[in-house]
Amino acid sequence: RSVNYDAFAGREAKADPLSTATRTLPMFASRRLVVVRNGDRIPAAEWKAFAPYLDDPSPSTTLFLDWSARKPDGRKRWVKACGKQGIVAELRPLYDREVPEFLRFMSGRVGKQLTHDAASYLASGVGADLHALTDALRRLALFVGDNPTIRAEDVEAAIADTRAHEVWDLTDAVAARDVATALKILGRVRDQGAAAQQLLFHLHRMVRQLWLAHAAVAAGRGRDSLARTLG
Repeated sequence: RSVNYDAFAGREAKADPLSTATRTLPMFASRRLVVVRNGDRIPAAEWKAFAPYLDDPSPSTTLFLDWSARKPDGRKRWVKACGKQGIVAELRPLYDREVPEFLRFMSGRVGKQLTHDAASYLASGVGADLHALTDALRRLALFVGDNPTIRAEDVEAAIADTRAHEVWDLTDAVAARDVATALKILGRVRDQGAAAQQLLFHLHRMVRQLWLAHAAVAAGRGRDSLARTLG
């Protein structure tokens, strides 16, 4: 780990070591990075003791404060100091109605134009998971090749909405490590004409959700936060 990086988490963070980390000068670099995760879990007394630093922060330290469970109280002195000395950004999940427009904007990043129908189709099949959406766009860009436009039929062919009962049975069997059942269901849905790309898409999404759930539980997040994370 870099000598110019420190990380603190939730209730374990204390004002004194946090102040020391943020006021330490960088070594062999122009800046230091200090990350505070789950800042909403830090006791109010510790934030009060750390507040003087926020009023006069070190010019050579980048301090990143993460509030993932709930929005910080804008009336607090230290929250006001963050807004005055730095940048406060609310990175909320997209609403369902915002997903198609996001997809059409992001399609330009992969050098393609996504039609309105294709954006709506993809949004209904994938949901509001930004990672899954951007991953789907990259795979669609490869699927259409030199064609500059991604149409609804391309989405249907490459990443169709395969939310049929047996597809969910397949992901459940994989999650349960039931190899025999998973192979049996896989053979059945393939015989019914399900494309391999479609099945891989849903299996990839399931594995990612399991990983997100594991990370959220390890970070001590509550049930509501976990539900928002998984969508």
